[in-house]
Amino acid sequence: MNNLFPLLGAAVFALVLLFDILLRRHKKIRRGFADGIFLCLLAVGLTVSAVRGLGGLIEENAGVRPGMYLAYRYLESGDVEKARAAAENDGSLSREQRGLLEVLLSAAEGNYPALYFAAEELLEEGISSAEQQDCVEELHSFSKAYLRQDASAAEFVSVSGEAERGMQVPEKISSLIRQCFETENIQETEELNDYYYLDSQVRGGGAEAVDPSDVENLCQKYPFSQDILKLAVKYYAEREEYGEAQGKAKRLLELEDSAENYVIYTDVIAQRAYAGDVQSGGDAEKEGLIQEAERLEEQAARYGDEDERRERLLNEAEARREEASHVDIYRAINFLEAKKPMFRDRSGLYDTQIAKLYLAAGDREAAKKRVHAILEHVDALSEDSPVREALMDVADAYRQTSSESESPVLKSAVREFVETQSQGIIQVQDGTINGRMADFVASVLKYDKLGIFISRVDTSGYPEITACLNMNGEREGRWGMSGEFYADDFEIIDTQYKIEDFELNADASKTGVDIALVMDCSGNMSEEALEDAEKAAQACAEDMDTGRQQMAVVTYSDEARTLVSRTNDPESLIYGIHQSSRGGGTNISAGLQEGLDALAGGRGGTKALILMASGQDGNEEAIDEAVSRAVSEQTAVYVVGLGDAREESLRDIADRTGGKFIMADSSAELEDICLTLQKYIVNSYVLTYTVSENAEADSRYLMVSVPDSQISARRDYAVSGGGEESADTDEKGIRPSGEEDAQLLSVSPGAVSAEEAASGLTVTVKGTGFQEGMHVNVGELELSEVAVQDENTLTGVLKGNLSTGACRVSAQYPDGRVGVREDGLRVFRAGTSTGVRIGGTVIRADRIGQTAEGVFSAAGNVLINDFIHFSGSLEIRALDLPEKFTLNSGRITYLGDRGKISGSGKLYISYPRAEDEDPNYAGLALEGRDYVVQEGQVDFTVQGMETELGENLTLRLPLLADVTASSAVLDTDGIKIRGREAKFSDMADSMPERTDHSVTSRKEKTAVDAVGRGAAASGAEKSAEASVWTADPRAGLEILIRQDNISAEGELSLEEGGALNLGRIGLSAAKLKLDTLDEEQEYWKLEGTLDFSAFPELEAAAAQEKRAVISSRYWRLDKVEADVELDPEIPLYQGLYLNGLSLEEETDSSSAPEEQQDFWLTGAAEGNVDLFEGLNMQVSENMTDWGRLGAFQGTATLHCGEPSLQIETGLELLGNELPDVSLDLGTFGFSADARSQLELEMLGMDLGGEAALHLESSREQMDMRLELDGYLNCSMLNLNCQGDMVLEAGVRFDGTLFSVGITENGREHRLWYQDNGELFLTDKIYCS
Repeated sequence: MNNLFPLLGAAVFALVLLFDILLRRHKKIRRGFADGIFLCLLAVGLTVSAVRGLGGLIEENAGVRPGMYLAYRYLESGDVEKARAAAENDGSLSREQRGLLEVLLSAAEGNYPALYFAAEELLEEGISSAEQQDCVEELHSFSKAYLRQDASAAEFVSVSGEAERGMQVPEKISSLIRQCFETENIQETEELNDYYYLDSQVRGGGAEAVDPSDVENLCQKYPFSQDILKLAVKYYAEREEYGEAQGKAKRLLELEDSAENYVIYTDVIAQRAYAGDVQSGGDAEKEGLIQEAERLEEQAARYGDEDERRERLLNEAEARREEASHVDIYRAINFLEAKKPMFRDRSGLYDTQIAKLYLAAGDREAAKKRVHAILEHVDALSEDSPVREALMDVADAYRQTSSESESPVLKSAVREFVETQSQGIIQVQDGTINGRMADFVASVLKYDKLGIFISRVDTSGYPEITACLNMNGEREGRWGMSGEFYADDFEIIDTQYKIEDFELNADASKTGVDIALVMDCSGNMSEEALEDAEKAAQACAEDMDTGRQQMAVVTYSDEARTLVSRTNDPESLIYGIHQSSRGGGTNISAGLQEGLDALAGGRGGTKALILMASGQDGNEEAIDEAVSRAVSEQTAVYVVGLGDAREESLRDIADRTGGKFIMADSSAELEDICLTLQKYIVNSYVLTYTVSENAEADSRYLMVSVPDSQISARRDYAVSGGGEESADTDEKGIRPSGEEDAQLLSVSPGAVSAEEAASGLTVTVKGTGFQEGMHVNVGELELSEVAVQDENTLTGVLKGNLSTGACRVSAQYPDGRVGVREDGLRVFRAGTSTGVRIGGTVIRADRIGQTAEGVFSAAGNVLINDFIHFSGSLEIRALDLPEKFTLNSGRITYLGDRGKISGSGKLYISYPRAEDEDPNYAGLALEGRDYVVQEGQVDFTVQGMETELGENLTLRLPLLADVTASSAVLDTDGIKIRGREAKFSDMADSMPERTDHSVTSRKEKTAVDAVGRGAAASGAEKSAEASVWTADPRAGLEILIRQDNISAEGELSLEEGGALNLGRIGLSAAKLKLDTLDEEQEYWKLEGTLDFSAFPELEAAAAQEKRAVISSRYWRLDKVEADVELDPEIPLYQGLYLNGLSLEEETDSSSAPEEQQDFWLTGAAEGNVDLFEGLNMQVSENMTDWGRLGAFQGTATLHCGEPSLQIETGLELLGNELPDVSLDLGTFGFSADARSQLELEMLGMDLGGEAALHLESSREQMDMRLELDGYLNCSMLNLNCQGDMVLEAGVRFDGTLFSVGITENGREHRLWYQDNGELFLTDKIYCS
C-alpha cells in the first residue's frame, strides 16, 4: 500500500510525458526554453516516483522487513518477549504475517491454548504459502493433542514444557519456526544484522549500557536507514541528550516527510521543553523575551513587597520567561499546521500531536479543544490511520464513563492510544511529555462530562421541599453554568412519584460567590504535586468571573496562613499562589479554620472551600470542630484527596457540609478537578416542589435526572429530622423496600447488540406491583406492545437506535409511581455469544457481546471455567484481541491471551451437601451452602493460562483457619492459592448459622469485616488472639479450591513466641504438615514442644524440651506420639499429680472414614496421689498420712471422642498395697476405684478386712466411700463394729467443711466440722 502512490505517480508522469512527445511530433511543434524545462521536470518526476515505488516493491519482495527479521532473531535466541515487541512495532507487516507471527510466538512461549486458537483462525483465513500452511497445520494438530492430553504431543515438548525468556524452545517447535521464516525469504543483510545488534542493546541494557560511538557509527554506516535513525532518536532521548535526538529526528524528516516522522521530530522538541532543556543562545526571539523579563523584574524591585504594582510586574516577568521557553513549541505547532492536509487530518496524527504541543506549552484549553475535536471526528479517520482503532477504543470508553468516576478501561485505552501515536520513541511514563499527555487526556475526558449532585434537602416547610442542586460538565456543546440549564432539562422523582410541578432557579447569580482555596503544602506533597496544585489554583483564578466571584488563597502544613485575602483580582491571586513552600505536617483542621476565617465578613452569597489534602490528620476532634463551624456558617467544603489521604475522613467532611469529595488518581488531575469543583460551586440551582403523593412516608428519597444525558443523582432524607437533611447517602446502598415500592429488578435479556435493538426484539422486565397501563423506557426508547403477565412480570418490544454502553430503564406506573434501574440494559456493538475464552479462562453467560473495541460484557448466569458462578455482569477487556474474530453463539470465541475481567457482584462456588457414602471437607463444612470467593468489586488479570485474582488475600476455611495468601490464581481446574500464614479457629466450634467464607483483599477491610462477621460469631474474641502460623519457605502452603472440594498441602510453623493452647498446657515451636490433595490418602501431622508456662509452680518443667507428635488420615487421629517427663509434677486435679506421660496410637489407615468414629490413645503414665496436698486448712500429720496414696506407674488410655484419661496402676495406702487401682480423669474431675485386703489405723479408728474403695474428686471437693467386710473400732464415737459397714468421708478444699460418717447395721454415726462463722472451735464441730 505504501508503494501504490509512488507507482501511480510514475504512471501519470509517464502518460503526460508520452502524450507531450507524441503531440509535438504529430503537430511538428518546436520546443522553447520553457518547454524544455517542463520536459525535464516530467522526466525527474517520473524517475523519482518509479525509483521509490519499484524500490519499495523490490525491498518488500526481497524480504527486507525489519519487524519480521527482529522477531525471528529474538525467537532464535529464545527471547519471546522482545520478539513480540519487535513484531508489534513494525507497521509494515501484512495481516497474514501478523497472524503467522502470533502462531509462532504462542508456540515459542509454550502457550498452547493460545496457539490452538491463533492457528485455527489463520487456517480459516487462508495462507498464501503452502510450506507455511503445512507448518501451521502441524502446530494446530499438536496444540489440539496437547489440550486433549494426548500422548502424541510429547515429541513437541521434549526439551521443556514451556519456553521462558532466555530458555531453549522445544526442538520440534523450533524446527517449524525456522521453516516458516525460511519461506518468508528474508535476506539477512549486514544492515539488518547491525539493526538487530543495536535494537537488542537498547532494549536489553537500556540507553546507558550502549556506547554513543556505536550508535554514531551505525548512523554513518547506514545514512538512509530510517529504522536505525529511529533507534538513535530513542537512544539519545532516553539519555536526555535532546540536542542529539533532535538532530537525528530532523534527519528522519529529510529522508521522508511522513506524518509519523513529523510526530517523532516534534515529540523530541516537546520533551526537550518539558524537561527544561531550553537553549536561548543565538535565538533573537527568545533573548528578546528574556531581556523583557529582566527589565520588568528591575522595575518591580523599586516597589515594596505589599505594593500591587510589584506583584503585577513580577507576574508579567514570569509570563515572559515562560513564553521564551515555549518559543520552540509554538514554532513546532505552526510547522505542523502548515504540513498537515488542508481540509482534514484523516490520519489523526497531526491533530493529536498539535494537542500535545499545546499541552507542553501550558495552553490546556487549546489542547482540550483539539482532544474533543479528534474524538468528535473519529469516524472520519481513514481506514489505514495508525491510531484509528486506538481512538475508537478511547471514544467507546468515554461514552461508557460517567462524570468523575474511576475508569481503568478509559485510562488503559488512552495510554494505548498515546503509545500508538508516539511510536514508542518517547516513552509513555512519568516525567515525559507522552506520560503527561496520557494523564491529561484521561483527566479531561473524566471531568469534562456532565455531572450532578444534590448537596442539601430542606424539609423544614414539608410538604414543600427545597433542594440544592450542583451541576458540572459539558452537554451538547453547552457548559453547565448557571442559567444555561432549564426546568425542562430535568426529571424529578420523590419517593417513587414523578414531580411534574416544580421550580428551578439559578441561585448563585443573585449575591455572588466567595471561594477559599485551601492548599496542602505539607511534606507529603512532592515537588511535582505542589507544582500541579499551584497550576490548579492558578487555573481557578484565571477562570474566575471577576464580576461576581471573589477568591482567597490559604496554605497549611503544621500551621495555616492566608497568602491572599479575598479578592477578585486574578493577578494578586496568581502571585500569592506561587509564594507557597512545602514542608511540615498535615494539619487539616488548621487549614479549614483559616479558610473559614478568610471568608468571614463576605457578601452573604454562596460560600465554599476547595480543600486539597494529601496526608492524614489524626486530630479528629479538631477536624470535627472545624466541620461543625463550616456547617453553622453555611459554608460547603469541596475536598480533593491525593496520595495517602484518608478517603473516609475527607468524604465525611464534604458530606456533612454539603460539598463533594473527589479522589485524584495523580496530581496531574488536580487542575481538572479544581476547575470541576469550582463549576459545581458556581452552578448552584435551587429546586422547589410540593409533595402531594405518598406524603405520609417519613423515610424518603429525591432523584434528579437529566434524561438526555443519562445521568442522575439521588439523596435519601427523612421528614422527621426537619430542617436540612445532609446525612451520608450511599447511592448504591441497599434500602428496605415495602410492598408498595415501585421496583425494577431485572431486564432479560440483560444485554443486546445495537443491531438487535435496531431490528427490534422482545424484552422481559421483572419487578413489583406491575399493572395494566405501564409505560417502560429503555434509554430514550419506549417499549411498544407492553403486556403485563402478572404483578411481577411484563414484556414489551424494544426497537430503535441505542448507543453502546449501559442504558437506564424506567417504568411509569398508572398511579404516578416511577421505578428506575440504572444500567438496566447493556448494548453491545455487534452480535452476541454464550461463551468466550481469554487466555486459559472460559466465561459462559446467557449473553456475551461487544460494547467497545476490545471490551465485552457477559450478562445472565455468568459461569467461569464451568464451576465459579458470578451474580452480576462481567466486563471483559481483551488486550490481545485477534484482528479478525466473530462472536458466534455456536462455539466459544477466542479473545486473545491477555486481558482484564471486572465486575460488581458475588463470586461463588456451590458445593452439594455431603452424602454419607462419600463425605469430603467441602460437603461437611459448608453443609450444601455457597462458598463465596469474593464479594463486591472483583478485578482479575489474565496472563495466558493463569488468571490473577489478586495479592494479599484473606481466605476463610470454615471450621479450620483464616489463611493469608500471597497470591491466588484461577486455573482451568480450580483456584490455586499460595498461603503465607494462617490463624486456626477453634475446630470444635459448631457450624455458624451463616457461611460467608471469603477470599477478599485486605484493602477492602470494610468488606472483609462484613463478610466475616457471621462466620466469626462467638469465637471472634478468640480468633483475634489466635497465634499466627507461617508457611515454610520451601514447602509452602498450597490451597486448591475445586469444583468438588477444598484441599490443601504444605507445612506451617508457629510464629516465634506463639503457642497453641490445649487447656492450660501450650504447644510451642509447633509445626503442622498436611496433605489433602489426594482424596485417598488425606493426611496431617502436628508436632511441637509442650509448654507449661501457665503453671508458675512448674518452673523447672517449663524449662525442659518435651516434644509431642500427632498425625492423622481421613481427619482422624491414626498416630500419636507423646513422651513427657515433668519435674515437678502437674496437679491435674486436686490430689492427682502427673510427672510423666507417654502415649502412642496407630490404626489401619486403609479402613473407611465412616468406620473411624472414635479413637483411643494408649501408653504409660507416672505420678502420685496425695489427697490432702492442696487442702486450705491446717491438718495434723497423722491425719494426712492416710491421704498419701503414693506413687503410681501404670498403663494409660486417652479417650479422644469423649475427652478422658484412664490409668490402670497400683497404689499404697498406709502400708497396704492397692494392686488394681483404676484412675479416671475427665471433665468432671477424677475418680479412683480399688479392691484390697486392708489393715489401717486412721482418723482415730482401727479397721481391717476385705475393702472396696471409691474416691471422687472435683476442683471444689473430694469424697471417699469405703465398703468394708471386717471390723472397725472408733473410741471417739464409742463404736465397735463387726461385719458389713460403710465408711464415708468428705472434705471441701477451701477448708470450710470436713465430715466422717459410719453406717453399720442400719445405724449412721457422723462427725463433722463446718466453718459457720462462730468464734470458738467447739461451736464448729458437730456430732450425730
